[in-house]
Amino acid sequence: PHMGLYFTAEEVLTIAERIEENGVIFYRRAAERATAEDVRKLLLRLAQDEEGHRRAFAQMRAGLTSGEKPAFTLSPEDDAAGYLHALADLVLFPRDANPSDILGATPTRRDVLLTAIQKEKDSVAYYAGMRQIVPKAFGKMKVDAILREEMRHVAELARQIEQVGA
Repeated sequence: PHMGLYFTAEEVLTIAERIEENGVIFYRRAAERATAEDVRKLLLRLAQDEEGHRRAFAQMRAGLTSGEKPAFTLSPEDDAAGYLHALADLVLFPRDANPSDILGATPTRRDVLLTAIQKEKDSVAYYAGMRQIVPKAFGKMKVDAILREEMRHVAELARQIEQVGA
């Protein structure tokens, strides 16, 4: 019943963790297929980064106050939980995505970085939208923290692209 009205910080963080997890899976899968060693290393590092982000969001979620949590918990069988997972799986890194479809057959480091930047930008837009539907009492500041984190990732990746050169 609450789903149409608002999200809580806990729900947004659950989605964020799942999105990062999907990113880890995507980059690892891409690394397995990479032929160039420098590209493979970059993909594995991106997978590691996503895992770090996932852990950061899990810690944030563990630190939520009772006021930021809903008075109910979502069981995995719950429709709302299914909805959140589906949402995470459709955004950014679809669970069943074929890395070649997204990165191309033989991506360069630059291709990979450009794709990673696009994914991070998409996530910034996604969380900016989520921010609109999280009431202050349910942890809007936590969503702001996710947004800042994702924006930092974009800046980091942009710096790496400059180092790679055109």
